[in-house]
Amino acid sequence: ATAAATAAAVTAAADVAAAAMAAGPLPEATGLSPGPSPGPSPGLSPGLTAAASPAGGQHASPTGVPPPLPAEPADLGEPNYPRCAHCKRLARPAILMFEDESCVEAESRAYDAWEMRVCAGLRKDPMKRLVILEGGCGLRVPTVRRNSERLLKKLAPYGAKLVRVNLDFAESRPSLTQHTISVRSRVLSALETIDRAIGIRLAQGAARSVGKARGRQLQSA
Repeated sequence: ATAAATAAAVTAAADVAAAAMAAGPLPEATGLSPGPSPGPSPGLSPGLTAAASPAGGQHASPTGVPPPLPAEPADLGEPNYPRCAHCKRLARPAILMFEDESCVEAESRAYDAWEMRVCAGLRKDPMKRLVILEGGCGLRVPTVRRNSERLLKKLAPYGAKLVRVNLDFAESRPSLTQHTISVRSRVLSALETIDRAIGIRLAQGAARSVGKARGRQLQSA
């Protein structure tokens, strides 16, 4: 990605957390399987929260047969992993992968309700901005790309932006180009760069706030 595109992506992505927190949690991810754990980890992203499972903690497959229970690593070396709110085991993204036999499809009504809350929040408060951060979604199965562009087209009048991270297909359709920030990069590298840049911006903002507070104290003295 060019420096300009990366900088623009960082600027846009800085509003993701605020918009998501104001709108409430996304439809939740499904847990892998039942079993003990130390409990839910703090500081999870709204898009990666653990989700509901059937009574008793056993996750049923669409065929009604419980999926096999995969082994869970004893030591992941990183505490900030999302866990199922019910069975407390490691959660997985609520998406259908290739050759995926343990996916429990999330109800579309939950996503639709979340999307309605986001739209209502943007219409109510013109200061809010929505950033759709999409990573690694190609053209072979373009379901996610199409949904991103559908939502962007719907909310572009309210300042919404699409940050599309893709090594090969980072562009959007021509009618949405002015609302899309294309980052031609691998997803992990782009996310790490954005995360570092957001950290720097937050630190700079905190420093400015402290400076202003000290200035007011001096004036009052």
